[in-house]
Amino acid sequence: MTTVGFLAFPRMEELDFVGPYEVFGMAEEVCPGSFRPRVLGADLSPLRAYHGLRILPETSLEEAPKLDLLLVPGGDGRKEASRDPVVLDFLRRTARSGALVASVCTGAFVLAAAGLLEGKEATTHHHFYDELLGTFPGIRLVKRRWVRDGNVATAGGVTCGVDLSLALVAELAGRETALRCAEALQYPWEG
Repeated sequence: MTTVGFLAFPRMEELDFVGPYEVFGMAEEVCPGSFRPRVLGADLSPLRAYHGLRILPETSLEEAPKLDLLLVPGGDGRKEASRDPVVLDFLRRTARSGALVASVCTGAFVLAAAGLLEGKEATTHHHFYDELLGTFPGIRLVKRRWVRDGNVATAGGVTCGVDLSLALVAELAGRETALRCAEALQYPWEG
């Protein structure tokens, strides 16, 4: 079973978080025993996403289980997350453990702040290409829906996170599982 952590922080973009969560939840439904999604927060306090959705983390970063995959959403809250030493240390430790660390949209800024994108191909929401490169010039920006470079993957804005998640489901649980998941979600995905 693949343990997938979803980092939650205040003012994150809802779809960046919920889209990938739904993909992995559906993948577990169509292929039982494949994925264990976990919502992680700096602590267990409820938090409010950008448009008001309230999220309750299941576990704190300090108590998080060993992860195989960690997904980091974007949104306005990424600015504070990018300066939070607890979050940045957790990202570094997770990457060093061999887990795949991924971001959606401006979550790439959080990965970059942790030093995980230096010298790597990465992408973000197209409105933020210049800011990402201006802030982190060591990134090799690619203008695609998603990109993977070693144990780091980044996706563009919002629905690009669903594309990345389906690709990761295909990699980790097989193409057939990903296709069944996409069909159940009525999401046009060919792999």
